[in-house]
Amino acid sequence: MPPRAASVLLICQLTFIHRVQCLCPAGFTDVGDGVCMFITAQYATYCQAHEYCEKEGIARGLRLFLPSRHAENMTKLLPDGGGAFTGLTKLLVKSATDLTAGWRYSDPGWSWFATSPGDTTIRWQKNQVSTEAESIGLYAAPNLWDVTQFAFPATHVICELSTYITNTTNDPLQLDWPYSMSTMFLPDAQNEGCFTSFNVSSLFDCCGNCRSRSACRAFYYHLETAKCWISLYVDSLLPSSLKATGGTWWRFGRPKW
Repeated sequence: MPPRAASVLLICQLTFIHRVQCLCPAGFTDVGDGVCMFITAQYATYCQAHEYCEKEGIARGLRLFLPSRHAENMTKLLPDGGGAFTGLTKLLVKSATDLTAGWRYSDPGWSWFATSPGDTTIRWQKNQVSTEAESIGLYAAPNLWDVTQFAFPATHVICELSTYITNTTNDPLQLDWPYSMSTMFLPDAQNEGCFTSFNVSSLFDCCGNCRSRSACRAFYYHLETAKCWISLYVDSLLPSSLKATGGTWWRFGRPKW
């Protein structure tokens, strides 16, 4: 092969390798299997961490979220002694008889998923999961713990890039999805999810408010007061403080989120 042709071929090969190795946007790290994450040093509550990823994603024209399926890769970025929330949650639970079951992801495209009894896919710190029926996942480097929502703040926020594409402007919102709840309220104030609320004219307005925000995972509509409560980032039962409201509540999930 002529030297010039060999040089051109080498340049092409190096260019291809560079492109393969640089699939992540600027400022992100490929933590393995093409998964892109970035970390920032910032004290944050659980909902503040979610909100940071949402707003940072909007500013960059990307869809960002707290890692769940790939949460283990967070340890590649999190410094020793640091703490960062995952998107792993157990806030929409049918039963507490098996504490490994009922964990859900915050990954777009995985709204249907929940861990099964005897699950071993989530690598908790030894002797975890704890006795709490409702919990979230927190990495305190290098270990993953299940904790209640307000137990600890994070020292860092880690966001993952989503490649899941969906049209959220007209996706279905389904009554009592993913199943009919025996109660729509969390049992105590140790967890309350991440909610925002609106006064609306009708159930259809509540539906529209959910669809207009890509972070909406589900909504609850209170028939007597026409109050709309939107569950952001993760699917959750309502805060326990709302139980005293009484009346009729309707819940709609977002299966295609």
